[in-house]
Amino acid sequence: MAYIATYAHAQGYNVGVLDAESHGLGIQQAAQVINALQLRWVGFNLIAPTYHLTATIAAVRGTEDPVLTR
Repeated sequence: MAYIATYAHAQGYNVGVLDAESHGLGIQQAAQVINALQLRWVGFNLIAPTYHLTATIAAVRGTEDPVLTR
């Protein structure tokens, strides 16, 4: 992910990286942060044991009020 972010930044894009797990954010909080930023593109690491969590966050991306159910 960092390689892609570095390349995009070098091409003039405004780039940020959020490690929700290291910040102690739950699924709901991560989705709210991502949606509040109104980003054009969002990339996710899908090669991890937390794939199901990432898929849940991606599913609510762009919704005004993400409501997560399990």
